[in-house]
Amino acid sequence: MNEFEDIQSLYSYLEENALKYKYHHQISDLFKALRDILSKNEKSFDAEKAQWEVDFFNFVLKDGEIKPSIQSTDEKGNIIEYPSFDRFNEQTYEYLTNRFYSTNNNLLKSRYAHILWFSPAKNGRYAQVAIDSYIELNNVYEEKDKSEPNEHHGLSVLSGIKNAYYLARQANDSNRINLIRDKIKNLIYSYNERSSSLLTMRENLIQLMLDDKATFDETQFISLNDLCIQVADTLFQSGNGFRAISFFELGEKIEKRLGLKTHDYRTSIAECFEMMMKQNENEPLISITHCQNAIECYKKAKNNAKIKELEIKYRNLKDSLRLESIEYKIDQTEHIEKCIQFSEELVSKNSPDNIIGYLALHKDLLPTYKDMDEQAEQQSKNHPILDIFPTIILDQNAHPAQMISTENVKFYKILQHYKMHLEISKLPLINYLLIESIKQKKLSPQLMLNFLQKYSWLSITQSKPLPNGEIFEYNWLNLLAPAINEYFLQMNYFLHSKNYPNFVLAIDSLTLKIEGILRDYCNNVGIVTFFQRTDKNGTKVQEKDINALLHEPELADHFSNDDILLFKFILVEKTGYNLRHKVAHSLMSYADYDISIIHILILILLRLSKIQ
Repeated sequence: MNEFEDIQSLYSYLEENALKYKYHHQISDLFKALRDILSKNEKSFDAEKAQWEVDFFNFVLKDGEIKPSIQSTDEKGNIIEYPSFDRFNEQTYEYLTNRFYSTNNNLLKSRYAHILWFSPAKNGRYAQVAIDSYIELNNVYEEKDKSEPNEHHGLSVLSGIKNAYYLARQANDSNRINLIRDKIKNLIYSYNERSSSLLTMRENLIQLMLDDKATFDETQFISLNDLCIQVADTLFQSGNGFRAISFFELGEKIEKRLGLKTHDYRTSIAECFEMMMKQNENEPLISITHCQNAIECYKKAKNNAKIKELEIKYRNLKDSLRLESIEYKIDQTEHIEKCIQFSEELVSKNSPDNIIGYLALHKDLLPTYKDMDEQAEQQSKNHPILDIFPTIILDQNAHPAQMISTENVKFYKILQHYKMHLEISKLPLINYLLIESIKQKKLSPQLMLNFLQKYSWLSITQSKPLPNGEIFEYNWLNLLAPAINEYFLQMNYFLHSKNYPNFVLAIDSLTLKIEGILRDYCNNVGIVTFFQRTDKNGTKVQEKDINALLHEPELADHFSNDDILLFKFILVEKTGYNLRHKVAHSLMSYADYDISIIHILILILLRLSKIQ
């Protein structure tokens, strides 16, 4: 790198050798080294030019767009991007334009033209030159791929043709769109069979065709489904189930587009999952997931014999599943003593209404979204390797309940931290506050219901019109009273007898009532609580379940992030307690009906009550 002591010599070198560099950041590194030399020699203007080149070659040019290579936030939460057009001035664009006109190297010209097309100097000529340069560049990479089929030059071909295609769409250049459309089909059908990039290229370009109905009409897909089946069958025979599934799914989409049904794709995909299940029998957790997917596909194919066969296999795999556990013992003696002392003092010094208001509103009683988000972020920074491996959540019967993908791994970590802080730090305090309130007779069924009567919307009579024109009226306090009475009955039994209370009735009732309370609250504030579903029997209107309601964006206008996180963790998240699902489907054992569960449900009830 140090051999370049002036910027002109580097220009000349790249004009002949730019294609020797596999990655664009390697060219950026050349300019970076030269920039440092020029700065040291106090050649500030040329150093600034070199810095601009560093920026140009650090942009990510993908699918006709320009993206920064780094995106982060500062301490105030402002978005920081590098490279960014905000760093450029009029001199930058003048320099870039001169470089565009002075180079004949297609790699350099395509990049300069692509950037100029998105700059304030935007001109249709830049898009045209970028497209033509990408196409010429692809011819070079295709030849490289023939001589070096294992070096992934085909990925450069794929990137180039996609950039050319999307730029042509942006520029509305019909001639170039038609030219690229033909090149795409030629790449799919006739690309180098020895190339290590062939499958990725075909998969991406077929999906591109499916996504653009305007450019690729039905005639463009004739016989393409046969190619997909042929490729998928070859992959299946070689034991590559994942890639085979991708091409079977593409073939299925193509036939749907063409209005055909020549192949049983669901059976083929099920067979792929079944093959992967057998390949991974030494890893039961992986094998059981493939078995589950195979069963679902056979159900869609209506193959009852295979369904029964694999259901037996599924049970055997589940029974063979053995998971290692790691346990940490935490001495909570000091924390418990502080919780007891705090509870005794707070209850003795406050009225019943103040105590209930504290339970309903105080933020310190529960983990906050902000704290959990920061801890999840810190975990990712300290242990980034944990984000690479997939996570499978099992339910209490060892069934795979959820696969954590890269898209939702952050929220999964937030829930993990929430669980730890809730159970170790917060629940002991909540439990002792409620126990001490009942012991000191500051809390009873009547006091609780009187509080809700005075301060909560739950005391307002709700009305719903019936199909016969009559009005159906009800009041939530009447519906909640049996569960509240049962809770206090069991707590008094516990305090007097020291025998463990039975909260089955109270927990079951409150868990299911909370869904209705949330639905009525949403309805009262104008959040839509139903959706339309169309099937072969026509359009039907259905009420949203609690999971859908808790994911309504408008809910954030009425409840804090902390409250919404609490509701989701306790009621619907599989990483959390998933209480609504477990209660509704009778998945709770007697031991699950814990005192902490009823107490956290009471807090949810109070927060849903929107006490003023």
